[in-house]
Amino acid sequence: MMEALGYSLIAGLLTGAGALPLIFIRNISHAWKDGLIGFASGVMVAVSFLALLTEALEIGGVFQIIIGLIFGFLVIALIERLVPHLELGELGDATIKVKRRMILIVSAIALHNLPEGFAVGVSFGSEIPGLGFLIFAAIALHNMPEGLIVAAPLKEMGLPGWKILLITAATGLTMPIGTLIGFWMVTWTEAVLVYGLAFAAGAMLYVVSHELLPESHSHGFKKQATTGFMLGVIIIIIIENLLT
Repeated sequence: MMEALGYSLIAGLLTGAGALPLIFIRNISHAWKDGLIGFASGVMVAVSFLALLTEALEIGGVFQIIIGLIFGFLVIALIERLVPHLELGELGDATIKVKRRMILIVSAIALHNLPEGFAVGVSFGSEIPGLGFLIFAAIALHNMPEGLIVAAPLKEMGLPGWKILLITAATGLTMPIGTLIGFWMVTWTEAVLVYGLAFAAGAMLYVVSHELLPESHSHGFKKQATTGFMLGVIIIIIIENLLT
């Protein structure tokens, strides 16, 4: 449990590391932002299919996996309806009041980190060799560009660098909550494991499809977003190969 929480906390705090370039770089182009969002999307999709769903297929049936996937989609969709939320594409909307924008930005990214934390918890709780570290590495890679995207509008709002770093890092602190839930579920009973793996995949795929990919293609830099997506997939393939 403590190992899972430790890795989850590190991955969550790496969201703050994504804000560091903005302290030294005045502006980051939309092309770079979309490429980074594409990269984060590729990482999430690759780890969902190559790790979580592959392992689920080895230990469970197709019907169980479908149930887990659907449940993952529905739960994140429900949370989005209940939590004050902001689409990533609205982060630059000047009509939203400053304080409200800050609250919505933080809640939006904190929401994204819940299913990622759940995936870490399920992976470590499963005791499948190498799976926990693979998911941790993938989430860490995903969180850094996500942190950059979150930090950009905060900088546009005129916040000092230390405050941007603090707020961005704080959005990752929801990850250990998801990790606790995921770890508890799969260690409570082994029968839940296949559902937990599929649930984690479904939750992350929802975030990719509903948030990340539409945003990465919304500024006219589809080639950069697609290139980033492919790089994300390739990186996960390389990491998985090194761990097996």
